[in-house]
Amino acid sequence: MLSIEKVASSYPGTRSEAEGALAYVAYLANKGLAHTTSSFTKHDSGSELLEIAFRGIPVLVVNNFYVPLGIQPPAYELQSRDLIV
Repeated sequence: MLSIEKVASSYPGTRSEAEGALAYVAYLANKGLAHTTSSFTKHDSGSELLEIAFRGIPVLVVNNFYVPLGIQPPAYELQSRDLIV
């Protein structure tokens, strides 16, 4: 079973960031993708938490799904985008 402790310990940053990112992505999933664009702006802390979650979720899926089942995980790489300031 995947616990908050396991998620937090998998993230190289602070525990509060890991917990915040997990909580934020659950919040957004609950709201649905149709409302995502109005849920945050590019300058609020939600954008940063969402980026942390997007980087962490593939690691959690590999470590808690593919590896335990002995399945070769797909190659994945989160593509970064140019920042518009």
